[in-house]
Amino acid sequence: MLQKVLAIVIVFIGLTAVIFPFASGDQAYFIGDSYYINLKDSVDQKYEPYINSLVQQDLSKKAAREKKELRTALKPKADSIETQIIVATEKKNGLKLEKLRIVKQEFQTKLIDDENEIDEKYSIRSLSEKELKNLISAKKDSVSLSDYLVAIANELVNPTKDENVTALSSKDIQINKINQQSTTPFLISGLLIVLCGALIYAAQSNLINFAALQTKLIISSVLGIACVIVAGLSYYSFADRLAFEKELASRELEVKEKLLDIRDLQLSYFEAKNKYCNKWEKLIDFAKNDSVKIVKYLVNKDDTAAVNQALQQGLELEEIQWKKVAEVTFPNKKVDIDAIARVPYSKENFELNAGIIKRNERDVHVFEVKTLKYNFVKNLSILPENFDKQKALVVGSMIEPSTEGNW
Repeated sequence: MLQKVLAIVIVFIGLTAVIFPFASGDQAYFIGDSYYINLKDSVDQKYEPYINSLVQQDLSKKAAREKKELRTALKPKADSIETQIIVATEKKNGLKLEKLRIVKQEFQTKLIDDENEIDEKYSIRSLSEKELKNLISAKKDSVSLSDYLVAIANELVNPTKDENVTALSSKDIQINKINQQSTTPFLISGLLIVLCGALIYAAQSNLINFAALQTKLIISSVLGIACVIVAGLSYYSFADRLAFEKELASRELEVKEKLLDIRDLQLSYFEAKNKYCNKWEKLIDFAKNDSVKIVKYLVNKDDTAAVNQALQQGLELEEIQWKKVAEVTFPNKKVDIDAIARVPYSKENFELNAGIIKRNERDVHVFEVKTLKYNFVKNLSILPENFDKQKALVVGSMIEPSTEGNW
């Protein structure tokens, strides 16, 4: 009886192994059908790439309160100036009216400067490393997972803070399970365990005559083949994983280099146009057909005596040359401009975005170029089943004035 119970337990363990990869999974958060929020770790584990944004929101609220207090305190003076202007206008006292207008202009300029100082005071860039660390730590301990997810969702959907875009709430975020398990090893191992348990049960119940030589050979052959298959799968799974990691690192290096080339081209575009480009056609046309002015100073322009002497002698102070954008941007390498938008090892293009964000009430131009890692490895036969298809390589940012890569 004990052997039969043991056999049933073994079968149950095998079935659990078979079911596990299909029943397990980590929580993933989706905004509709378009965006996926990959937290990597939970908030409890202190991985929050958007915590700085939440800290800045709190500081901006304090700045708004202080600016409101400033305007309230200065309102009597502003009203007094306006009253004097009205009186001077009624009396047609032109001289006094002109002086009052100058006073008003100086007052408004001072108010704007004071408000800018308040904005700068409450900017995370003005904080010391210790102050910022303390604020981030406090925010981590107080922010709820729901608020954190909503903050990320709104940054993804509306990176430029367009007021016409409706803000998302927790109701707009759906929770699904993402299975990161490789199913094949669980299936093979689980079925083998189930087979062993079934054979033990059959032996104890006299359903199979194990004394017969033919039966022993069949069962031994089946179990032997199953063991060889499991051993082979285990070996190749391990070997394939190593080969994949090596190929992934190689391809990542090539993609990163291309992202940096695109970054350099965007910087050249910004220098020429005072904005970043958001269309591949325009960026490629700019690189191939536009030229930039190169000024070569023939005299040290900071040396007044040398400049004056050159002018007296009728000599040229500078030499101007026009060179192709690609030649100036990539002076030491040959870049295929026509293919610069294409992700290596893929038929996909890099995702290109550019726009303007607000920082301290100023417009700041930003750009972002990115691709999913899956795009340049999906054609590999050794791609692991549990490869995270949402991981991306990114240069620039649509939420911060940055031109750096995310690696």
